[in-house]
Amino acid sequence: MLTMSRKMTCNSEGAEILLARGSCEALRKQDIESPSYIESIMKDGNIMNEVLTSYPLPALDKIASFDVDPQNGFTPVCPDELPVEGGHEIAGELNAQAVFASVRLASRDAHSMSAVWIANEKHPMGTPVLNQANSDLYWKAHTIVGTKGFEFIEGLVPQSYDFQVYKGVDPAMHPYGACFHDLAEKQSTGVIEFLRQRRIEAVIIGGLATEYCVKETVLQLCRAGFNIVLNLAGCRSFAPDTGREALKKMQQCGVIIVQSASSLRAGSTDLFAFKQVNHGFTPNI
Repeated sequence: MLTMSRKMTCNSEGAEILLARGSCEALRKQDIESPSYIESIMKDGNIMNEVLTSYPLPALDKIASFDVDPQNGFTPVCPDELPVEGGHEIAGELNAQAVFASVRLASRDAHSMSAVWIANEKHPMGTPVLNQANSDLYWKAHTIVGTKGFEFIEGLVPQSYDFQVYKGVDPAMHPYGACFHDLAEKQSTGVIEFLRQRRIEAVIIGGLATEYCVKETVLQLCRAGFNIVLNLAGCRSFAPDTGREALKKMQQCGVIIVQSASSLRAGSTDLFAFKQVNHGFTPNI
């Protein structure tokens, strides 16, 4: 089973751990969105009209937060991989959205240098991979296990997650969505089962990149029956045009898009009491 589950721990020494950088209230209220990115995406009037600046969430125990592939390999930190402009800037937003959730998940691409889809002179990036059911296109080598590109971006701590999934481990597979190992969506990663076991109804999502792994993960969870809230400031896309197209497709499937984590409003379950009981954290308020 290519998944990992670890209980979130927040203690007095965890200045780097989720929620330990000041109080929950400060995290919820700080202005950490990226105006330039949001403005570039929202040039499309239809998208702008649908992006919410305030959204009331359901009860906390029904909410999960999901960070999709927030790895150095998709940022300028690793310019020879698949860098997304501003990809290294989203940790604050991902940490802030997690405050509103009872469980936190993450996915990571975990690739091999022997992967069949790695581009070369004979097979340039973006050309079709033939005779491989679970790899559709050639890509530059990225997020190879054991390299800097595989690691989380700065500001995210592996111990803060309740559930992690590695995808693309098999050299013959290059999935995009985090819910299935294969493109035919037959081999589950365990994400959907984990969320159902926790009786989660809504999932707040951010990550990299909007038009690929984020979009596919969102659509997989929509098809599985979950309500999805996409945190726009917690995402980045390879290009504004393809990012806008991905947002439109997600909106057509009923996805709620909020401008940033500061647009979220806590639900009926007491936020601080739940965090204290379930994660051993006492908010400083």
